[in-house]
Amino acid sequence: MPASTKATSRKSSAAISCGFWARFGAANALAEEAIMSLITKYFRRGLATVCGAVIGASLLAVSPAVEASPDFPAKPIRLIVAYPPGGSTDITARIVAERMGALLGTSVVVENLGGASGTIGAAKVARTTPDGYELLFGSSPELTITRFTNKGLPYDSLKDFTPLTLIAKVPYVLTVRDSLPAKTLSEFIALAKEQQGKLTFASTGVNTTAHLISEVLKRDADIDFLQVPYKGSGPGMMDLQAGHVDFTIDTLTASMVAAQSGRVRILAIATPERSEIAPEIPTFDESGMPDFVRGTWFGILAPAATPDAVKEKIAKAAREVMASEDVRETLRKRGVMAAGGPPQEFVDLINSEIEGWSFLGKQ
Repeated sequence: MPASTKATSRKSSAAISCGFWARFGAANALAEEAIMSLITKYFRRGLATVCGAVIGASLLAVSPAVEASPDFPAKPIRLIVAYPPGGSTDITARIVAERMGALLGTSVVVENLGGASGTIGAAKVARTTPDGYELLFGSSPELTITRFTNKGLPYDSLKDFTPLTLIAKVPYVLTVRDSLPAKTLSEFIALAKEQQGKLTFASTGVNTTAHLISEVLKRDADIDFLQVPYKGSGPGMMDLQAGHVDFTIDTLTASMVAAQSGRVRILAIATPERSEIAPEIPTFDESGMPDFVRGTWFGILAPAATPDAVKEKIAKAAREVMASEDVRETLRKRGVMAAGGPPQEFVDLINSEIEGWSFLGKQ
């Protein structure tokens, strides 16, 4: 990469960090059949993105206007988590879903649909009937990063979704298997330099936030390692605990849960200062890597054509849940910084992250 491009990447990365922490349908049968056929092939082949033909098939579908039902919700609501069970997205979604269901008077059922950096689950919600009964519990990768890394993305995160409520923000940490002979971040970097390209890194998937953070770590620490991509946080963390891989970069939430097993150790947290949630974990800055500040976020989104009255009812329930001290404390114990602001706050965060990650499209 040319020096000028590296400089631009560093500036853009810094912009992401500062911005993040500062702001703290019914389709016709033919089209649906074509889409599902392509998705099935996609699963079998393990492609990184859905091919452009899906977009063509999607254009055949016509989503009629959906009127808000006065008795909404009249049946259970599905909350799609675009990652496997066990990760921080899944853990947070289940805590929020249970409380939202109580407020709305119906069940809010979490459905995991992982793969392809979250784009499979997001694509499903983007093309669902926009009646409020299927929502996305979204995060940064599928809504911001993949705009630049997945050229065949079958949805537009700015046009196909309406952000309802920003639920939480979560910092990233570096976690190693307990048997790895590195007790600090400095020792880990020294070990990685001794074994250039040999340490194995359990990533949450190609082009996910964790994967891209690992590339920044490679650059800034002048080390190399082997990426082992998984379909989300849960499977990779299980293999880390089993000793099948050497380390991971994941959310504080997932890592704190795994650390309770005694089979993994958290070496550093990517926050400006030590976290109030886990003050015992040193920052990257303390270990000689200044400005290494990285995090992600979670929020609830609805298909764009969902009636306003339905969106407001869902958003109001989500905000009430996040205003609960019990919920905020429950999340805090799991390494999650509760949010719960108005929709515009969520919109602004997404736009800011898209701008910050835009340098990926220039590489």
